Amino acid sequence: MKLPPFEQKLVLASFISPSDSMCFVTVSSNRRLYGELNDFESPGSLSGTISDGYTTLTLDTTATGLKFRNSKIKTEPGKTYRLKIMSDKGLSAEGECIIPQYRNFMIKLDTFSVLHSIPGYNTWREFSIDITFTDFPGEVNYFRLTGTFTGYKTPEEPGKTEMTGRKLAFSKELFTDKEAGSGSIIKSSSGLGQAFSYYDSAFIKIYLLNTEKSYYLYHKSLDDYNSGDDPFSEVTPVYSNITGGLGVFSSFTVDSLIFRLK
Repeated sequence: MKLPPFEQKLVLASFISPSDSMCFVTVSSNRRLYGELNDFESPGSLSGTISDGYTTLTLDTTATGLKFRNSKIKTEPGKTYRLKIMSDKGLSAEGECIIPQYRNFMIKLDTFSVLHSIPGYNTWREFSIDITFTDFPGEVNYFRLTGTFTGYKTPEEPGKTEMTGRKLAFSKELFTDKEAGSGSIIKSSSGLGQAFSYYDSAFIKIYLLNTEKSYYLYHKSLDDYNSGDDPFSEVTPVYSNITGGLGVFSSFTVDSLIFRLK
């Protein structure tokens, strides 16, 4: 049987934001669907530009693609940016995005605990947090919720402080404004286990990304693709907004909250 020919394309992944001093473009190649599936095609030597319609900036190279400093071409809310990547193998791909506006989504955080007592075992207390934020009226919004836990503990040896940090896992991370309830409130939660009680002080940092629609659609399609349990179910395609290639070029702005636990 004659296998269909392989058509190589550039695969891009870039998420730009005014809050980042450096923005990155990860560039790779698509993989074969037939034949030697483990064969990896190099994207070749890369070059690229980003433009806001007035200024065009040549990107710097990195080990995994390209990058640019925000100070050289300001990424500003409401402006449109066009990314173009070229390879010495004759491949090219490009994408376009608009930076969302900065908004105050009135993030709120509340902590609570549940005491667990099982006969024959130690009693322990589980700590959790509830997060709410308010949708901005009069516009369509897409969100992603991220956050970190950081704990500090002073050991017996003076002059040293132990710090532990980890990323928070939320009951839900991706949202649209259609999920807003009464009062335009959107909710999520995260568990802390019993870990933070061991520290002298601890902080929760919540970051709410106000994202472009393409950001939401791309990450939602990744979640849908990775959560499939039935190997015989229909394949869910991963979202792409790249012309001439695959992947995503998108943007976000950030609203945040820092909460001290103790």
